[in-house]
Amino acid sequence: MSPEEKTLPVRATRLIQQLGEGDAYHRQTAAEELASLGLRDVRIQLALEKAASDDAEKNVREAAYEALVMLDYRQATAEQRATVVRERLSVAGEMAPGIKPLTPKVQKLLDRLKAADPYQRQTAAEELSALGFKDARVRVALEAVEGSDPDKNVRLAALEALVMLDYRQPKSKR
Repeated sequence: MSPEEKTLPVRATRLIQQLGEGDAYHRQTAAEELASLGLRDVRIQLALEKAASDDAEKNVREAAYEALVMLDYRQATAEQRATVVRERLSVAGEMAPGIKPLTPKVQKLLDRLKAADPYQRQTAAEELSALGFKDARVRVALEAVEGSDPDKNVRLAALEALVMLDYRQPKSKR
């Protein structure tokens, strides 16, 4: 069966459609959410490739490119992905139009995810999970930690936070 014959989840189909229409914020969000779904499909890849090269807004092109990297359609090391995440979360960096600033507590926890002490990183992931604060920036930061942190307990805490925040399914549901 070819990839085109497989049925995509309704959510993925809607996100592909959203990626090609609407305002820049919704197109950017669609790219970020397509990455968080973790689905590898040629239709998703083509939609993200088109947005990464053709979209009029820089933030949408960057989000689509990052989604391609996160889905392993583009090459990047874990450190390169973490660098992209840090740049996007930077307080000094420009916020995309329509993106609200994070609360000081959430920003402090995101900063602790980058601490030198693994215990600080682990507890930051656990506290983000407990807060229940859903935001693409939180998801991207947790995914970066889960994918590249040198400490197994920190990676596990980040994965558990992603599950608790409904960005990932528990292993039993996969």
